Amino acid sequence: MPHVYLTSREYGNALGKATWPKLDRRDFIFDKAVLWRNRALQRKLSRPALARLEWMIWYERHDRDASLTARHYGISPKTFWKWKKRFNERDFSTLEERSRAPLRTRVRTITQQEEVRIVDLRREHLRWGKEKIALSYRERWREPMSAWKVQKVIEKYRLYYHPAKNARTQAKRRRAQKKKRIAELSLKRRTGFLFRIDTVVRYWHGTKRYILTAIDNTSKIAFAHMYTTHSSRAAADFLCRLYLLTNGKIENIQTDNGSEFHAEFDEACRKLTIPHYWSRVKTPKDNAANERFNRTLQDEFIAMGHMTIDPDAFNRELTEWIIEYNFKRPHQALGYSTPINFAYKRSPSLVLPMSPSSTTRCASCSTGYAMSFATASPGARCPTICRPGSRSINRGSAGWRQACSRRLPRICAPSCASPRGATRSRPRRLSTVAPCARRRKAGRAPAMTGPSESAAPSSTWRLILWDIFWPCM
Repeated sequence: MPHVYLTSREYGNALGKATWPKLDRRDFIFDKAVLWRNRALQRKLSRPALARLEWMIWYERHDRDASLTARHYGISPKTFWKWKKRFNERDFSTLEERSRAPLRTRVRTITQQEEVRIVDLRREHLRWGKEKIALSYRERWREPMSAWKVQKVIEKYRLYYHPAKNARTQAKRRRAQKKKRIAELSLKRRTGFLFRIDTVVRYWHGTKRYILTAIDNTSKIAFAHMYTTHSSRAAADFLCRLYLLTNGKIENIQTDNGSEFHAEFDEACRKLTIPHYWSRVKTPKDNAANERFNRTLQDEFIAMGHMTIDPDAFNRELTEWIIEYNFKRPHQALGYSTPINFAYKRSPSLVLPMSPSSTTRCASCSTGYAMSFATASPGARCPTICRPGSRSINRGSAGWRQACSRRLPRICAPSCASPRGATRSRPRRLSTVAPCARRRKAGRAPAMTGPSESAAPSSTWRLILWDIFWPCM
C-alpha cells in the first residue's frame, strides 16, 4: 500500500474512524512539518533556528538526501551534518546557536589587601604613574606587583588628579573608536566612487609648506594644491575645489587620522553629503594609491626645480603639471591610457561640461560666466575678465591666462565670504558651477567629442584650478 501523507489533525481523525480498520498505523507517514513548525512557534525560536528547522523538514521530505538539501539551501554538507547531529525532535533549542565564550576566563587575582595598599600609595602620590607605584609597592612590601594591577585599581576607584579632565579624555577616545574605517567599505570599480586625500609636508629654507593631494581610486584622476597652514579650513577648501572640479561626482572620501581632516573638513563633508572614511592607525597601505601619487608629485614636479615657498607661484606651475598628469601622461595601471580618457569612457558626466549649465552674459564683453550665487542681474559684469572702469581682455590663450591670474572672491570654503554682499549658497549647488566659457558665435557652438589637452575640459580644469578660488587661503 502506498504511503499516505496526513496532517496531525487528519492523522488523529483517521485513527478514530471505523471505516479504516484495515489500515495499519505504520502505513501513515505523519506530517512532521506541521508539528515541528507549531512547536517552533510556541518556543519562539530565533530566525536562524527557524531556517535550520526548514533544512530538517526539507531533508525528511526528500528521502533524507543531505547533498540535495545542502545544494537547495546553498550551504555546505559539513554545515548541514553539524546541525543534523545536534537536532533533537524533543528539544528544539538544539537548533539555536551555542555560546562561543570560553569555558574558563581570566579572573583578576588582585586581593583585598593588595587593593588597600595600592589605594594608600596612590593617595600618597597622586601624580605618580602606575609604573612608579608598582615599583614602590615592591620595595615597601617585598611582594610582586604588576603595573596592570595598579591600573585596574586606579580605574575602579577613579583615583585621578583631574577626574573631569580624565573623563573628557576617555570620552574623546571612545568617539575616536566610532570612526568609519576604510576596511568597512566595499570598493567598487566606478569612477568617483572613492577619492583618497593625503597631505605632503615640505621644508624649504626653514619654511614649512603643506600640499594636499587627492586621487580617484579607479580612474586615477588626481588633484593637488599648496597651502601655508595645516588647518581643517585649508582641507575644507581643498575638498570644495575637488568637488567642483569633478562636477560633484564624489561618492566617498578617505583620509588618514590627521588633525586637518577634522572640524571644518568634517563639516564640509556633511554639507556636501559625502561619507568620510578613515585609514587605520599606522597602516599606510590603506592609502597606497595616494602615497604613490605623492611620490610621483615629488619626483616628477618638485624635484625638477619647481619648489618655492610662494603658494601663488607654486600653484600656478602645479596647475600645468596637474593638467599634463590627467590629460597627457599615460598610466600603466590604466593600460597606458590617460586618467581623463579612462574616466570619459566609463562615465562621460564626470568631467565638467564645455560650458556651465547656468551662465550669465556680461554686459561689457558679452562673455558667458558662471554665477554660484543667485545675484545675476541685467547689466552685471563678469568677475573674471571685466571690472568697473576697465576694458575687457582679449579671450585668447594669453588673455585667459592673464585673467586667470587675478584674485577672485572666495566662494567655496564654508568660512569664505560671499562676493559683493551676495547671499551665501549651499555648497551642494557647486555642482552646477563652472568657470567662464569661451565666447561662442551664435549657432556655432563646438561639440565636445572627447577629452584631450586641446579640448575644452583641460581649459575648464585650468580655469578652475587658477581662477575660481584663487587664492582661498
